Amino acid sequence: ITEARHHLFIEKKRRSSEEAPSVTAGITTNSNAHNVQSLSSQVPQREKFLKAIKKLCSRNTDEVLDLIMSLTAKERSLCYFNSDYLTKKILEANQALEAVNCDEDVQASSSKTSIGSSVSKSEPISTQIVDQPNAYVRDSAYEETEQFMESLKGKPLHEQKQRLGARLFPKVKVFNLKSGIASKVTINLLDSYDLKDLAHSMNDPEKFRQRVMAASEK
Repeated sequence: ITEARHHLFIEKKRRSSEEAPSVTAGITTNSNAHNVQSLSSQVPQREKFLKAIKKLCSRNTDEVLDLIMSLTAKERSLCYFNSDYLTKKILEANQALEAVNCDEDVQASSSKTSIGSSVSKSEPISTQIVDQPNAYVRDSAYEETEQFMESLKGKPLHEQKQRLGARLFPKVKVFNLKSGIASKVTINLLDSYDLKDLAHSMNDPEKFRQRVMAASEK
């Protein structure tokens, strides 16, 4: 009986030592499978988003996709399972990019019109300076900005933001931000500040830098 017990004890110990590695291997396998699943889940997301983007946007498809993929995991999940939410985000991203890529000829023509009417509008400009909470140097850059903002009066807000965003984006990119991040910063700035004050702040390097840095952290 004693010998049998001893034999059973040795056999049990041997089996335990054999089972331990297999459990560890199972855990490792499960962990690897989870990682593969997590990575592979990005692929159908990108494919689904890109398909939806191509239906809604005739251009900027890659840039819009980058902006959508830069959303938080929660927002991407909402986009994946809610087609209306995805459509909304695609249109918002495309609008931001269109503001950046708007026709330069439009800017040039509005600039010429503004310069041509600078004398007649000098008095309203001086009146507006008093009303502004921030004082800016009244140099040629200030005058040109005033003329530009004057040309936007009466236009829909989204068009004003698009036109100003086209000027704003290149200055934001000067801070070595990727296009996707620069687009988000541009949108944040347009949504956070009075458009006229924001336009003038672009002529104040330090103030503009502080605003860009603050917007990039949102």
